[in-house]
Amino acid sequence: MTLYFITGNKHKLDEAKLILGDDLQSTKLDLTEIQSMDSKVIISHKLKEAIKLHPDKHLFCEDVFFNIKSLNNFPGPLIKWWNQTINNQLTSDLIKQFDDYSAIAGAMIGYWDTKKMHFFEGKVEGIITQPKGESGFGFDPIFQPDGHNQTFAQMGIEKKSKVSHRAAALKNFQIFLNQNKK
Repeated sequence: MTLYFITGNKHKLDEAKLILGDDLQSTKLDLTEIQSMDSKVIISHKLKEAIKLHPDKHLFCEDVFFNIKSLNNFPGPLIKWWNQTINNQLTSDLIKQFDDYSAIAGAMIGYWDTKKMHFFEGKVEGIITQPKGESGFGFDPIFQPDGHNQTFAQMGIEKKSKVSHRAAALKNFQIFLNQNKK
């Protein structure tokens, strides 16, 4: 069975391959991304659009959320637009105005097995710091997961892929795939 990851993001694909294997294929589809504070709603919509184009393929897609506690869990799944408007330095500076620097990085995966949709979530708690590190993307330079003294961007892809929100979701997905091999 060939798995198709619906993404045009090379970083996400590289992280997924570290967990799911090099046989993973990517396909970039121009899908409408609806706005919602519920990642499952966003993923369901994306997957339904992709299924219309490729109903006979094993497809999966992913959506990330970044819940900042001091901002009542905003931006959540709107992180992509947040990052396009407010860079990591501004986010870090904004959060310094509060007593609570905690955040949750999360990923939701939706999978189409050619008959049914399945969902897998991964979350990592941590804090927002000043930007540090050169690797990674998105909020990686300002997110330091609990129990670690480095941001995702300082870790590099190998270490990050063992502890990230995406890694947790992909590992849950991998367990499901292993339990449901045909």
